[in-house]
Amino acid sequence: MRELLSASSQRMINILEALSVRKGWSTFAELSEAVQASERTVAEDISYLRRHWGQILNIECSKKNGVRLLNQNTASIGLVFNDLFNDSVALRWLKELLFHPNNPAEFYESRLYVSRSTLIRLLPKINRCLAQRGLAIQCRNNRYQFLGENEYYLRDFSASFLLELYGLDLQKYDLTLDLTLVKDLILSAFTKHLPPRELAWILDDDISIVYQIMVYLVALVREEHGYRIPSDYPVEEEIAGLNWTDLQKHFPHINADNLRPIHQFFFDQFHGWHSDAEQTLVSNEAERFLQRIFSVIPVSPGQDGRYLLRFVIKSLYLNAKLRPFKTSALFDRIYYFSLSMQLTNPLLYQVIEENLKTFSRRVKLDMSTKAADILFWMCLTCPELYQFTQSKTALLIDDFGRPHARFLAKILSDFFNKHNTDLLRIDIAPYPNVLTSPEFAGYDIIITTIPNLPVSHRHVLLISDYPDYESLYKIYRILSLPPVNNLTHYEKGQAF
Repeated sequence: MRELLSASSQRMINILEALSVRKGWSTFAELSEAVQASERTVAEDISYLRRHWGQILNIECSKKNGVRLLNQNTASIGLVFNDLFNDSVALRWLKELLFHPNNPAEFYESRLYVSRSTLIRLLPKINRCLAQRGLAIQCRNNRYQFLGENEYYLRDFSASFLLELYGLDLQKYDLTLDLTLVKDLILSAFTKHLPPRELAWILDDDISIVYQIMVYLVALVREEHGYRIPSDYPVEEEIAGLNWTDLQKHFPHINADNLRPIHQFFFDQFHGWHSDAEQTLVSNEAERFLQRIFSVIPVSPGQDGRYLLRFVIKSLYLNAKLRPFKTSALFDRIYYFSLSMQLTNPLLYQVIEENLKTFSRRVKLDMSTKAADILFWMCLTCPELYQFTQSKTALLIDDFGRPHARFLAKILSDFFNKHNTDLLRIDIAPYPNVLTSPEFAGYDIIITTIPNLPVSHRHVLLISDYPDYESLYKIYRILSLPPVNNLTHYEKGQAF
């Protein structure tokens, strides 16, 4: 969907993404290469970002060092993305087509404040993007409508894209409906089909409820405008006792038959199995997936946690089946969560990613598009996972005697090795013999009390005889750096 934005908006988004995952400074040359634009263009884009969103982003520029993003909060960056999305005529036209279909070009010109030539010019570009998802804007006799090969997917896609664009701001959709009734209809469907523990988990996730409400609203709009999905789903029990008066004021053509496919979609999200054999296979492989994960990661989520993890994996499997194409991802916070994990805890990311490939192969469904979601929900369901990380090694070179070296090693071990984790293994070097040994490359960091230590290593940190917290956090930052394949040696004796 980003390809529907202007070239400058896409470039600024790419710049922000590059800055958001980099610690410290990035040169203009590095950003230029990352976004495939000239350094002058990058500089102009950064100036624009600072003028319009300087208070939100806090971008610092230096002629010597380059650029850095001081506020790397994902939600703050998302606000900038949202403003850029709202400047897109193409995205706003899609919204108008959903809520006001089958109108002539003149109608959309007045709604979007653009000329007909602009819409005509945009149409092929929009359709090239939508075609990848089995969607299209169709024009017949100067009447425009938004269609899809799979109407269920069109509704799901539209709900995601509208939430990214406007959220649940009903004024943007020309609606004044009380959302309490919509929420009650959704809860009636979930309550009927979900066991108490699974229902409690769904209700606790307010973001999921917002998405479900948006799907319901889009489905009502589509049904009201005549885009029907035949269904014999038995909806009567779920809607019994609910007052329809307010709903039918806004959607006068909606009846029980229109609600059948809507409620079937919610049912299929958690029970859309083709057969008992498929359900058994996925349930068994979900358990094997967890067994493999927790045989490597020394974390025990408990019986309830394991039950919810199986539920999450099975739900994401069904979700992948319901979405034959990737839904809109203008700004995906789950993706950035996953990316942060990959950068700060690469071993945990790798363990989950590799085992997901095995799960996908055995259930015969590619789940790679759900990797970020599985990583996200596994961490939220089992927060203890954050404690597991790749063990690092440090060589301690102390010129103040072996008893003092053991004292420093104790401080370091107590700081880094908590909660039964072994983040840092510390070896004490025999001083001064170690200075004639070449065996330094195997260590992640050299920690020393010796200024200008004559060794060659990419991470040498000078600390005091009694290290303060600033030194300990410097060590932590070094250990948190992602691994690199081509090690470059710093000058001898350089301290961080």
